[in-house]
Amino acid sequence: MAIDLDALVAHVEPRLQVRAEPADRVGFTAAVGDYAQNPTPADLSASFGTPDLPIARGRHVLLGGTARPVDPLSIEVTGFLTTARDLAMRSLAEQPASARALEATGESRTIGVQSLVRLDPTEGVYGWVSYPLSSALRRNAPELPWRRSDYDQRHVLPALAGVELPAGIA
Repeated sequence: MAIDLDALVAHVEPRLQVRAEPADRVGFTAAVGDYAQNPTPADLSASFGTPDLPIARGRHVLLGGTARPVDPLSIEVTGFLTTARDLAMRSLAEQPASARALEATGESRTIGVQSLVRLDPTEGVYGWVSYPLSSALRRNAPELPWRRSDYDQRHVLPALAGVELPAGIA
């Protein structure tokens, strides 16, 4: 829910997640959700933005599976798709009208898959390594072609390793 200067604006963001474990060491997850984000205060500026920009909307969809081949090791693979619309973009007009520097014409979409191998704490050692592979595209207006997003990171390799310290040591 957002509070506008003139009115209270409410929007619904339904989300659904389903998990199933058909076998002792195997699980599946599916989820879909709608999301909304208010424009930033700077985007609502009459000088540099557009005061009546709408709320940007997005949808996330994912499908994944988990396996535990041996304790304490688990492997997860998740495919995902996100889309967004009504993103604030600079007006394509050579000289935009007053208080119309931005237009809600932007769109984005990201598709990818992420794999994760996790070692649960065992003998004081734990950690995980993940590899997401994705492609993020944007376009500033429906009549323009899709392009790689400025924030597109196709390959990322985050990892974490830890050791549990003996009691009393922090």
